[in-house]
Amino acid sequence: MSAEFSFKGHAFTITTDGWDGALWIMTKDGCHYPDEMQALRDAVEGAGHIRSKSIATFSIATALLAAATSPQAATNTALTLRGPISYGAWLALSNAPAEFSIEVSNDFRTWQPLLGVTARKSSFYVVDRDAPADTNRIRFYRTRVPGLSVEEQAAKWTALRFSQYRYHFRRVCFCTPTIISGIVIVQDGSVIGVTNALDEQTGQPISNPDLAQFRSIEQLFDEIRRALLRADVVSVMYDPTLGLPARIDLDFLAPAVDDEITYEAHDFEPIK
Repeated sequence: MSAEFSFKGHAFTITTDGWDGALWIMTKDGCHYPDEMQALRDAVEGAGHIRSKSIATFSIATALLAAATSPQAATNTALTLRGPISYGAWLALSNAPAEFSIEVSNDFRTWQPLLGVTARKSSFYVVDRDAPADTNRIRFYRTRVPGLSVEEQAAKWTALRFSQYRYHFRRVCFCTPTIISGIVIVQDGSVIGVTNALDEQTGQPISNPDLAQFRSIEQLFDEIRRALLRADVVSVMYDPTLGLPARIDLDFLAPAVDDEITYEAHDFEPIK
């Protein structure tokens, strides 16, 4: 359910959805109006009709140069919030460069890298999978160049010199099994064991996991490198401290719906 309205001379849409009962307030022209957006939020909250955490205010800033520096600038990409899905916010891009990053903010002042994107297509979709967990319920997006280089992130990771470590690995694909996860144990870049392996589609533990279906952090970087040679869209969220790829979304054929692969890495722990 949605409606369009004008406020202080600007056009907005307001939408309710089935994701979590949130109210979405979005600009129609893709420009940023932080004062007006905040005033709308305050007005709705003050009316007492819905709880504060149920308000999700989104805006898109794709040609924003005010905060850009000479080596890093906004792109002319059209970035549109298409709406919520069960696992994130669905973002549509058009006129996108081959390599760029998407940044996210809660206040238009502090921006954080969200995704590093490399694409063979100029129009495609990506998903902000962190949106459902954002307790602020306000997220603004913008595109920036240059993007997040896989080699720069890999160099950051390599410099930390973790020879032994464990982390929680998860893979989602149109393969068998469809969703697997487990605690991967790594030594010198190779997976040497997996504990708590689970087939998430069936909910059944995997008693004798095939190590070849799991990846070390080093092997995740290799997956990204290979995908850059043949996938239509590669989007990666990197850990800002460790440089490791915390989430990798690979879309080999953008128009298709059964070729995507997602890798996730979290709960990293070095083994001493």
